[in-house]
Amino acid sequence: MTQGHRADPMPRGYTPMPLTSEEEVRFQRNMSEWVREMILTKGSVSVSADTEQDRRRWQEVAHHVGEMLGQPVVSYATPWRITITVDRGERQTSLGS
Repeated sequence: MTQGHRADPMPRGYTPMPLTSEEEVRFQRNMSEWVREMILTKGSVSVSADTEQDRRRWQEVAHHVGEMLGQPVVSYATPWRITITVDRGERQTSLGS
């Protein structure tokens, strides 16, 4: 698994500027290719995802990568990060289970 630096969450009330339609398309295309490469070389990727919009965007990337690879790709999110990997049929258990 790729380990990353845990950034501090965004300040309460912070609203990032939305991407334009063109920026959204570029993000999806470029990040899908990057995530595909990371999964093929390292098995998974974990990235910062501070907002619900970030998590939604990365989940869409995971979906596109699954289509590119022709196999199920899953994402696991916390309030600050999202991890994307190939679904090997393993189920994450919640803490305390």
